[in-house]
Amino acid sequence: MNTKAMLAAAIVLTFLLSSAAIPAAYADDGDEGLPSKFDQRDLGIVTPPKYQNPWGTCWAFGGTGAAETAILTLLGTTWEESGLDLSERHTAYFGNNYIDEEVWETQAGEGLYWFSDDPNGPFDIGGTTYRFSQLFSSGAGPVSESDIPYRGNAGLSTLDALEDPELSEEALIIVEFGGKGDSVQGIIDGYTQEQRESAFRKWTETYGIEFPEGVTAFNFTAEEVVPGLTDYHIGKCTERNSYYKGDDWAVDRSERNYSRGYTMQDGNYLKNPLIISDGKVTGLDQGAMESMKRELLLGHGMVMSYRYDASGYNEETASSYQAGSMTSNHAVQIVGWDDDYPAENFAWHSKGEVLTPPGDGAWLCKNSWGSETYGYEINGETYYRQWGITDEEGKHTGFFWLSYYELALQRMESMTFTDTLFGEDGLIYMCYDYLPDAFAKSWTHEQEVRTANVFDTYDSKLEAVSVRTFGYDSEVTVRMYLDPKGDPDTGKLIFESTLTIPYAGIHVIYMDDYVPVREGHRVSVVLVERTTEGKYLAGAATMLGEKKARSEEARSYGVAVINEGESFAFEDGKWSDWKEEASKYEDETGFVIDNFSIKVFAIDDPHEDSGILLYAAAIAVIAAIAIGIVFIVRRSR
Repeated sequence: MNTKAMLAAAIVLTFLLSSAAIPAAYADDGDEGLPSKFDQRDLGIVTPPKYQNPWGTCWAFGGTGAAETAILTLLGTTWEESGLDLSERHTAYFGNNYIDEEVWETQAGEGLYWFSDDPNGPFDIGGTTYRFSQLFSSGAGPVSESDIPYRGNAGLSTLDALEDPELSEEALIIVEFGGKGDSVQGIIDGYTQEQRESAFRKWTETYGIEFPEGVTAFNFTAEEVVPGLTDYHIGKCTERNSYYKGDDWAVDRSERNYSRGYTMQDGNYLKNPLIISDGKVTGLDQGAMESMKRELLLGHGMVMSYRYDASGYNEETASSYQAGSMTSNHAVQIVGWDDDYPAENFAWHSKGEVLTPPGDGAWLCKNSWGSETYGYEINGETYYRQWGITDEEGKHTGFFWLSYYELALQRMESMTFTDTLFGEDGLIYMCYDYLPDAFAKSWTHEQEVRTANVFDTYDSKLEAVSVRTFGYDSEVTVRMYLDPKGDPDTGKLIFESTLTIPYAGIHVIYMDDYVPVREGHRVSVVLVERTTEGKYLAGAATMLGEKKARSEEARSYGVAVINEGESFAFEDGKWSDWKEEASKYEDETGFVIDNFSIKVFAIDDPHEDSGILLYAAAIAVIAAIAIGIVFIVRRSR
């Protein structure tokens, strides 16, 4: 079977597997529209909720869970059959980090940095739901949980640390005092009398600790409070333990581009369905709602962020809704919906009022705060968390309902994966964009604009390109040139494709056939994106630069590495090197901006005829031996 036929067969098979995974009850009803409710768990493609403690890595759990769902759909299997379990630690560490020479020598140093000397900093600065899709698209993972499990390198649990005489004070400082301080006595010495009274009241009334007679809020020292606090937290850990935050959680940088053979094919940035006026949700964009539902219906993985607020969480119905802030603080995976979920099941307590959403309907979400149904394991011991919707046995599942009208609903993203890009020796990524995208910057132009990346080649077969789009239903034209002479759109045209892409985001576009290239040459990929209104779009990932981040007291900042001759922009009829434009942008705004998100995928060894030559040589040798034997036999007669 030739390459085109194999690729066509793979695409058809993927479609059939995806279609087969959707029961008739959930299929699109044509003129009657989408079903009023849907649950991906019924398809077996949702992995169990996990436990993100001790870090604020919800975004990595939401994104990795969505990747698991997308890969299960790709493989046409279920979680129970496959046991698929991907590494959130790998995603979190490399998503909130920078790259070194081992990944890409010319881009070394690009990525995210944090204002902290803590080696565990990447796990403690949060993240956005866009970072994991960019991470996956740049060659990092996903890898199996068994390869890089969610724990520190020593495998210490919080309970282990509290019970270890050499670590117990350090552990207590982490779990009780937020890790801020070198000793308990030093922390106490820094308290005002008001803080002493508040702490002592919490320890005695809330924790129920009984201190020695005569110990009060006015005279307690570390010697009196440490034993009681340590015993209290040891007791809490026997109920709900976690791996120890004070352990070394760093991952060997050589593990960044390791993968199990799955490559993100589409990371779709979906439109926000909320219609907001004067800080209130006044309606829903039905087109955007339908897009989200169709992605779920197809078995694609989906993640989004919202604002968790205890004042808006109803434990009885496991439902969440808040209408007070448009700033999100938590990311979760979406796995279904129910148009008829009652608005009265939600309750937002604000300024003495109890408010409900303006309409029915909710998204079914998977959280990362543990569950009773599945539990979570710490060093062979299983722990359970009473959180979320209860199942038929009354156990908390870790799933919950989020109102359609949640004010801080943001950054809905769906993804698909492929396993057809890998060759026997893996996949070669030609990539310049490693900057996490906190603030995507795009420009709209009346006249044609083009963006391009130029790459050095290896002995390989080029098989696909990846581009980032910024519009919806954009017409996208991609052209690839071999050995451009000066401008990127010169040289030999070896690939051209024009197609309509429904969503903004990162997308893989397959070439018609493998294109063999040798080391020492160059290829350019030129992208043109045109909107349905006939305008042109271009953009790149942006982040706060170090100086601006310091002035805004941010926890992290980005560094972009753009070298001359890598990225180019075409505007007003001429090409310019993007390095110069990016430098101007940083000087003017304080934001760093990355190379264009245009990549080339290739596999090793383009010389298909080498195998044929070896085969032919072997046949020739065998034939020569046979002829020799015949000749000898004849002579012997």
